[in-house]
Amino acid sequence: MAKIKLLSAEVIKKIAAGEVIERPASIIKELLENSLDAGATKIAIKIASAGLSLIEISDNGEGMDQADLKSATQLHSTSKLSSIEDLEQIFTFGFRGEALASIEAVADLTIISATTSKQAYSRNESGEVLLSSRSQGTTIIVKNLFRKLPARRKFLKSERTEETLCREVIRKLAVINSNVEFSYSVDDKLLLTLTPTAFLNRFAEIYKFKVQDLLSLKGDNTVNNTNSNDVRISNGVKSNKDSKDSKYSKYSMSGLVSTPKLATSNRKAEQLIAINGRLVRSPMLAVAVKQGFAETLPPELYPNFAISLKIEGADLDINIHPRKEEIKISNEGELFSFVKNIVAETLRVYSRNLMTERFQDGSFSSLETATFSRSAENSRPGNGYTYPQITSSSSKVQDSLDFSKNLLNLGSKQESEIPWNSNNSKKLNSLASSGTKFLQIFDTYLVGESPTEMIVIDQHAAAERINYEKLQSQLLNGSVQKIPYLIPITLEIPFKLGTDSALISEFSKLGFDLELFGQDSDNYVFKITALPAILANSKRLKAALAEFTTDLLEQQIDLTNIKRGLDLVCATLACHSSIRAGDKLDSLQIQRLVTDLAECVQPYSCPHGRPVIWAITRTELEKQFLRIK
Repeated sequence: MAKIKLLSAEVIKKIAAGEVIERPASIIKELLENSLDAGATKIAIKIASAGLSLIEISDNGEGMDQADLKSATQLHSTSKLSSIEDLEQIFTFGFRGEALASIEAVADLTIISATTSKQAYSRNESGEVLLSSRSQGTTIIVKNLFRKLPARRKFLKSERTEETLCREVIRKLAVINSNVEFSYSVDDKLLLTLTPTAFLNRFAEIYKFKVQDLLSLKGDNTVNNTNSNDVRISNGVKSNKDSKDSKYSKYSMSGLVSTPKLATSNRKAEQLIAINGRLVRSPMLAVAVKQGFAETLPPELYPNFAISLKIEGADLDINIHPRKEEIKISNEGELFSFVKNIVAETLRVYSRNLMTERFQDGSFSSLETATFSRSAENSRPGNGYTYPQITSSSSKVQDSLDFSKNLLNLGSKQESEIPWNSNNSKKLNSLASSGTKFLQIFDTYLVGESPTEMIVIDQHAAAERINYEKLQSQLLNGSVQKIPYLIPITLEIPFKLGTDSALISEFSKLGFDLELFGQDSDNYVFKITALPAILANSKRLKAALAEFTTDLLEQQIDLTNIKRGLDLVCATLACHSSIRAGDKLDSLQIQRLVTDLAECVQPYSCPHGRPVIWAITRTELEKQFLRIK
């Protein structure tokens, strides 16, 4: 007797349902996606007992006629595709024809629908199609979830948890489809009403953000700035007439990020990713957005964001997950760079806009229109200045980076005590040009005043930012400033980082002239004959070089192709070539540091995302001393 048997249709449906219908939220997701595919502009969701006893979803979409209702719940019946070629150009949510069949396999299902013909039909729990009444659209009623598959119920959480999961599905789809009206009722109580609005406004309404704390992302072939929250970037690269022909032209992106001050110290930041309208999980794209914040956030903080990407269908495989929550992308590296570049440039433009605000009688003028441009002239922080010899203090100084990290713990900070990277910032170069005096404290911080604030600058973070932008500009222009080094010094570089000839060539781009001096069991030994100018006066040169190569190794930067890791290389070299906590500065050095910082593209954070400037208002100081209430 044959061991292999064909499964019955009922068993096949239940197996499919086990993959597609995990919990009430799974049904809501599938049915909402059907409504959106049907062109609905108004959707009402009702549930009872967290969706276990009732899920009802009504829309004003195109509806189904009598013939559609008869076949709608058959497994693999769909209106979304008809041939294998259609799989390469799927822009709808559904396409497999499994949702309604799977729901019917585990619950009692009723469908009422009407098309433009005005005649409505219903399909009852027994599968009969009868005359009914309703306006154009569809109502789907699901009762007694998992009555037909009781084993699944024991894997559900509490009703409170299941309802929360239902609500979160609705909120996420509502953000991505902000042009659609949504209402949501639980046990006959209306919890959510959302009217059509802009993407940014919908995100702010749902997740309780202030609109002014959100920045719009627009990756297309235009450059526009209608307000301080709206920045457009051309295809993730610099705006120019050739952007349409770039390798990124097959991608477009809209969305938003929160300003850096709203980042969280855990992974509970609000983060949404949609591709061709479909909500997906993509750790790769989440990391791309986070790396876009690399210059403004420390690694341990996480930004809030919602991005919606459009990608040509041929570059996607959406048929890899039973609930269509994951996808494959043909060129992940290219898309990663596209997203990262848009986020990074949006934040840079935002920072420059903050710098151009003019402080007048304690108020701020409107922002100047932003342009997407980073020429050598506007991205260089100074005129090639190298800081004079610095005398190190013998006393132990608390590390400035720890201090800066503490300042970003904004949950307990008042608005009068925040890093200088938000809308209360004043034009830094006005302080530098006005001759405002700064004093050094703890051989680590520079303290000065504006008419309304006491300002504190982390000297190491400031010098890092200056050297980073200087070196980055020189590298991009192929003209790193270097000077001959007459005192013999050697540099050890592990074999694993590349061949000797490749390392000599790539380090030359960084301003190092190397000669192979020998080798040991694990390393090349090079003699240094010239150095980048920013390292020239370092009193701890040998230690700085050792730390530099160690960091490059830990960060897995390909030193045989420096440009691939340009940002990390510049940040690492800038860190080890900069003034440090504990270095004494004289008045001229202090003034030059403040002046050069004011000329930076992004002066408010170091290349690793830590704050450079912090301020406390005069008002807050007077409150502390009980001068005012």
